[in-house]
Amino acid sequence: MAEEKAVREWLAPFSKFVKGEDVPWGTSEISQFRRLMPDARVVVVQDPHWQILMDTAAVLKRVIAME
Repeated sequence: MAEEKAVREWLAPFSKFVKGEDVPWGTSEISQFRRLMPDARVVVVQDPHWQILMDTAAVLKRVIAME
């Protein structure tokens, strides 16, 4: 039952998002996301891959502009 409660808490913002409602994600930066931890806590963490993704997006943008 504790697992179900934790998953429901973690998924609650997604449900609101799908319904088109305002979502209190709990993040303060675009490079953060919510993570469900093994101990059933929901925490906001920094995306460790964010800079790599942004660098890749910049390269793709330049390639598309050259076409």
